[in-house]
Amino acid sequence: MSDFIITDNPNVKALSLAEVWKLTSEREAYKAEYARHWNSAGTDLPGPSSGDTLGVTAASKEDSIVDVLLCPVGPGCAPPLDCARYWGYTAQWNLLDYPALVFPTGLQCGPEDAKEENYEPRNEYDNYNYGLCELC
Repeated sequence: MSDFIITDNPNVKALSLAEVWKLTSEREAYKAEYARHWNSAGTDLPGPSSGDTLGVTAASKEDSIVDVLLCPVGPGCAPPLDCARYWGYTAQWNLLDYPALVFPTGLQCGPEDAKEENYEPRNEYDNYNYGLCELC
């Protein structure tokens, strides 16, 4: 997937140092707001949209704050090596620089998991992903 993202992706472009620093600053602000959102979920701590300042009570809420988030890493079964092109499930966590782990579940595709023959792909990216069914 790295080759596709870095070399084959038409959206990749060189940035000036000023552009990199601007984007880095925006990313860091986004990360802080996102962390504040997660820390407010399930607690009475003020979220980012409240405008309130976080007080010293945050440490006392440590046991109520979200510790782990489980989510899929892809839209279907694992694609063949070097065929993955969709990173929508993981891009958010990469942007936030959250630690991640992918582990096998033991589930496997079998003969009963046949490709849907009358499926109409929504766009070229969906069509590419749908075509991976032939390779599995």
